[in-house]
Amino acid sequence: MGTFGRAWDYVQLSWSVLVRDTSILVFPILSTFAALVVLVPFFVANRMAFEVPRGGHVTLPPALYGQIFLLYLVASFVIVFSNSAMVACASLCLSGGTPTVADGFDAALRSLPRIILWSMIAGTVGFLLSMVRRRDDGIANQIVTSIIGVAWTVATYFIIPVIILEGCDIFTAFKRSAELFKRQWGEAVVGNVGFGVFFVPFWIAPVVLVVLGELAGVLPGTALIPAVVVCGIYWVILGAVQSALQEIFVVVAYQHASGTGNPEEIDPRFVTTAFSPGDIRISN
Repeated sequence: MGTFGRAWDYVQLSWSVLVRDTSILVFPILSTFAALVVLVPFFVANRMAFEVPRGGHVTLPPALYGQIFLLYLVASFVIVFSNSAMVACASLCLSGGTPTVADGFDAALRSLPRIILWSMIAGTVGFLLSMVRRRDDGIANQIVTSIIGVAWTVATYFIIPVIILEGCDIFTAFKRSAELFKRQWGEAVVGNVGFGVFFVPFWIAPVVLVVLGELAGVLPGTALIPAVVVCGIYWVILGAVQSALQEIFVVVAYQHASGTGNPEEIDPRFVTTAFSPGDIRISN
């Protein structure tokens, strides 16, 4: 089975859980708006600094780097908190429960010190990798930075489920996440790539429709702003769905890798053949 086929099975698997607990969508939507509240004013206030000169490279004022670092930390906290709440709800749902939004917030708040610490670490690493990528050191720098970024993603793949569901300290959670990934989910990145590939047409569809409408003359100029607003709302919802589906998949993967459970409605063979040729199905 090819990558697209596997991606479709990942979506079906996660979708079955998301349909049962649509409240999970609240968390990525709230995190998106929270991030926009912080990021939009910053970029509007500093838009001149980010303008790319013709044929040149953006050179940011030194004072902005401190602000950008703080933005990374804030954005990281919002994302980690949101994902933590989604993990808690997905775990309850997979165990046969009926979680609420309050359950997700409660679980995240109970782990708040660890969430804050992890978000600071993740935000710092993300900021440093971003700054290294900005250096004009040629293709070698980009390749090395990309490899480090992938390695970091792999090592921390299960860290939020470990933090929320096992209550480990950050150092233990990091080691545990890497161990679980190495033990049985060394190819779990295929799942992320699969989701990305599957959602690409949905991300670009509104742009294609708007362009075709302009070319065909069926979209008047006065409708452009409403069309952009509609597209923005659509992308927020689509991003929330993709984020929720991916986080549910991580929880399913974590449950199998850690031996903590396997939802009854999911064929057990999924977790042993998800990254190898063969049929994968969802049990009735």
